[in-house]
Amino acid sequence: MTELYVNNFRGFRDTFIPIDKVNFLIGENSTGKTSILKLIRVLSDKRFWSNFDLNACGFHFGYFTELCDEDFFEIGFYSNDNFDFKIKYQNSTNISIDNIKSDLLNKKKYIKDLTWLTPTKIIGSEYVYDNYNLNFSINGEERDAFQLALNKFGQDSGLFDKIEVKILGDEQTSPLEIRIFFGENNIKISNVGYGVSQILPLIIEVLAKEKDMWYAIQQPEIHLHPRGQAAFGELIYDTQKADNKTFIIETHSDYIVDRFRLCVNKNKEETQDQFQVLFFERTNDGNQVTPIKIQSNGKYAADQPQSFQEFFIKEQLELIKI
Repeated sequence: MTELYVNNFRGFRDTFIPIDKVNFLIGENSTGKTSILKLIRVLSDKRFWSNFDLNACGFHFGYFTELCDEDFFEIGFYSNDNFDFKIKYQNSTNISIDNIKSDLLNKKKYIKDLTWLTPTKIIGSEYVYDNYNLNFSINGEERDAFQLALNKFGQDSGLFDKIEVKILGDEQTSPLEIRIFFGENNIKISNVGYGVSQILPLIIEVLAKEKDMWYAIQQPEIHLHPRGQAAFGELIYDTQKADNKTFIIETHSDYIVDRFRLCVNKNKEETQDQFQVLFFERTNDGNQVTPIKIQSNGKYAADQPQSFQEFFIKEQLELIKI
């Protein structure tokens, strides 16, 4: 198992965070979920490995004094009872590196292939996804399978029945028009709500990219009705199973996580500890992360922190009484 290590970084102290095949980062606001997700993204970028600058990848983590309340902080990855690397920052220019493997410096990245999908800017009051950089060409059986998976998500989510692309010309650079079908009726994608237009690029990234990819996804539930959120949870389950993809998802959506757990239960497969919730919380000693395994029956493992039980489990039990 691979573990992300952070020490004196954004409220985390001497913390090892395990990374499984599917990881749901949940917890209250300001508990460090986004900082950890961004850090994973940075460690996958070759620009970081050129000078070890955390702000080199388009993120602004902040000044040194904003990152830690000590005179240093550390980040690293740990696997097979050893650190693959550990980097210690004592200020913006004093950086020391321990245990780094030579092939990491040669490859200029730690995670081989990671796709970063997050709402990154605001138009009016709307969060939108704009981090897509996907060029792909599929045909034959792959195209049919892609179309079936896309339409299945649309139907399961209630967002659309099918999607068709109309090429407006004969040239390779001719513009195209995307039409959304609801039964026999169809309209241009520019005339539908944010739910369809914002989730569609994310779904295409998940379905179209090659096998064995890693994804870091922030709040995919934005603009989605609960039915659509649940359908996304099922899509994650189907994709990780079919294409051996790894997902690290920051979410506040119970619908996404619960549907994923239902899929695990329905398939009754041996999970081999591949799925988990990473529960973030604030404590008197700083931010804390507790891994909670999703077992082969879809249930959470019994070793849950009391704060997780007090809210999530208690809330569900109270709802059952209604």
